[in-house]
Amino acid sequence: MTGGTEMARRRRLAAAVLTVTSLAAAGCWPQPGAGPGNQNHNGLESTLTASNVGTLTEIWTAGGVLDSVYGGHVLGGTDRMNTSLPPTGSAYVTSLDAGTGALNWRHDLQEYVGTRNAAQVTAPPVVVGDQVWTGWYQLYYDGYWRCKVGMAKLDLATGERTFTWPDGPRAFVPYGEQVAASFQPCSGTSAPLAVLDPAQPLSVLWQGTGASVSRPVLVGERLLTDGATTLQAYAAEGCGAGECAPQWTADLGITVEAVAAGQGDQALVLGRASGGPTELVAVDTTDGSIAWRAVAGGTVGRLAVAGSTVYVAAGDALQAYPTAGCGAPECLPTWEASLPTTVSASLAVAGGLVYVGTTDGAVGAYDAGGCGAASCAAVAQVDVAASPTDVVVSGGRLFVGQGRGLGADITAFAPAG
Repeated sequence: MTGGTEMARRRRLAAAVLTVTSLAAAGCWPQPGAGPGNQNHNGLESTLTASNVGTLTEIWTAGGVLDSVYGGHVLGGTDRMNTSLPPTGSAYVTSLDAGTGALNWRHDLQEYVGTRNAAQVTAPPVVVGDQVWTGWYQLYYDGYWRCKVGMAKLDLATGERTFTWPDGPRAFVPYGEQVAASFQPCSGTSAPLAVLDPAQPLSVLWQGTGASVSRPVLVGERLLTDGATTLQAYAAEGCGAGECAPQWTADLGITVEAVAAGQGDQALVLGRASGGPTELVAVDTTDGSIAWRAVAGGTVGRLAVAGSTVYVAAGDALQAYPTAGCGAPECLPTWEASLPTTVSASLAVAGGLVYVGTTDGAVGAYDAGGCGAASCAAVAQVDVAASPTDVVVSGGRLFVGQGRGLGADITAFAPAG
């Protein structure tokens, strides 16, 4: 690698760090998982904390799906297949006003090419510059059921479509001056990794040769993708060619459900073997080796990482582990909390608190540092009308999504004063 190439690589990686820091400083949650590391952590939230979380009050409820929050926009896309007749839509991306819940705009992605259509948003909307990137999948009937997929860029301010491409993305992950994506064809389940230049309409910088069945995750200087029970690592800046092979592939022995960046070159993976309990696996991303693992229990798991602690909500328990492990191959949590019912929503860590949504319609807030004992209780709780599916903390507000399809709602809460 030449000196100029290495300097360019370092500048791009520095831009990635600067971009993440700038978005966090703005109080944003610009993509699912809060950032390219999928940590579900807003590290610069300072308005909503343990001192006032007990005063949270509902400020609005409105129809929509919760995926991300950017400035005055609460963005989401319906990702449940819905059948409709023209001109009724079912693959919507919606922007709501973060302060009032009023509708900023709503865009129907699907293209009506048959007498009947069934469609869904496949790539949750993310903010890239002044655009919203998303994608959809649809079936349409013209005597036979056929498939159609597409990518769209929407103007953040107006929701107007500015670009369409006939490939179906499953996820977009902006990092620095690039966007990692996984694309899925109409037939089959393969969703190969592609890294795009957002400055161009659709310019592929390089592609991965391994399969990816979910969103890419940035861990240090590597992009991680998963393929069922395996984890693959690519150099985040590519390999200098149009196609890049994984640096390594590791079989973790569990079906991967979530991946998040830990500290340094560490990835934290949540999943479970067939019929088994939820497990947490810490992976060294320099070579794919397993550093430690833990049996969290339950059949439904959620993951978040903040600093030196990883939080796992599995079944009806919230558990906290040190990212560094315990010095043994298998670890136990440093503290845990009993949940009122089974976890149902993504975790959110912000302002020194961990937020957990459960199937009884509650969102509990727990001290992220624990309580000094092995078992801790919630410090506050809010209730919503239905089982939470998504939780976001941004700009001093708690947003709770309820549902992922048509008829979904978002409820926003703010502290007193």
